[in-house]
Amino acid sequence: MSKSILFNAKSKPLAGTLRVPGDKSITQRAYIFGAMAEGITTVHHPLNSADAEATLQAVIDLGATLVEKTDDMVVIKGVGQKGFTAPDSGMIDCQNSGTGMRLLCGAVAGQNIEISLSGDASLNKRPMERVAVPLRGMGASVTTEDGKPPIKIHGGGLHGIEYHSGVASAQVKSCVLLAGLQANGQTTLVEPQRSRDHTEKMLPSFGVQLESTIIETTGANRVVIQGGQKLAGTDVTVPADPSSAAFILVAAALVPDSDVILNEVGMSPPRTGLIRALRKMGARIEIQNSRFLGQEPVADLRISHSKLNPVHINPAEVSDMVDEIPVLMLAASLTEGESVFEGLHELRVKESDRLGLMIDNLKAIGVDCEISAGDGAVIRGKQQLPMLEAPADWQVAHDHRLAMTGMVAALVSPSRINVLEPKAVDVSWPAFLADLESLMA
Repeated sequence: MSKSILFNAKSKPLAGTLRVPGDKSITQRAYIFGAMAEGITTVHHPLNSADAEATLQAVIDLGATLVEKTDDMVVIKGVGQKGFTAPDSGMIDCQNSGTGMRLLCGAVAGQNIEISLSGDASLNKRPMERVAVPLRGMGASVTTEDGKPPIKIHGGGLHGIEYHSGVASAQVKSCVLLAGLQANGQTTLVEPQRSRDHTEKMLPSFGVQLESTIIETTGANRVVIQGGQKLAGTDVTVPADPSSAAFILVAAALVPDSDVILNEVGMSPPRTGLIRALRKMGARIEIQNSRFLGQEPVADLRISHSKLNPVHINPAEVSDMVDEIPVLMLAASLTEGESVFEGLHELRVKESDRLGLMIDNLKAIGVDCEISAGDGAVIRGKQQLPMLEAPADWQVAHDHRLAMTGMVAALVSPSRINVLEPKAVDVSWPAFLADLESLMA
């Protein structure tokens, strides 16, 4: 189903204050850790979206109890150490949530149950051997279908290992750590560089000890966890999601006369790559009132319109903004000159082929761009998008990040853009369009 987004370059400036939805990564971890814990876990300001709901339902299906649920709070009673039980169907439906699926693989691998985890058509195309391999190395029986879901696990009887991941992936890291928590002995995970560290920050609040260090000679990240530790229920307050904030930051930077404040945005360094990139491009972003919510650093961000310059993104920078690259590519399209993005291979295996689709979409709205060697991209931007003879279709492929990027593109295009599948935003921000419109009221 298509929908014409009628915003264009004559749209009103964005102005006002907004708290974007709760962090998707943190919300899902809180649900999974709370389900594994003994006692009650209360999650404040959780994300209310399709992905978060899928993970919440998954842990309920595994035996956790939903004690209370409001718009601003979810209370879970956990099953305690190795207390998960398989549903009668033997199947857990993760819908579109790659985070939910990969973390749950680690959570159930340490338990003496047989379970199959599946998802929607998009999730069932995503690579799962990256979590299956270390789990097999720890002693779990894990099968996939040509490396993709459904993923079948017969858990229990795990032993600790030292695993060197080929990718800097918070999902792989978290899967291995959750399995290691239930294994005999010590488990060590080494990744090429530090990925999102919400698991390392949150587990200690549940009473779990672990050690995380950067290896000086290589820059690799090593995390060590001892098996047999029990999780105890706790309170978790979820910051606003920096990946969601990215779309408002770019929109406000691009739309003339905009001035927006985003409250309580998560500022963990592995999540702030987009902010660093925009500042490098000349964006006026003020970081105000820096503080902590639990273990997570947060701040209020003020962003106003500014002329942006081209940017060069190298492979080492990508992991800190892998979900924000599509909207950054849009921002690069509105600069005068050539922007270069390197090492975007992970975009090929997200909810869609984000690299290929973003190049197609940018070309459709008149941007001179191409895929370069090694899964990179070159964008030759102009300060204004061209007027098109007919409305352009913006392909989404069920991907929430592409849908939101298309809606931001519609703000700055002099032509109409038809964003296909606008409901894809429900995965992470169901009220995205309404919140965007509220800033232009």
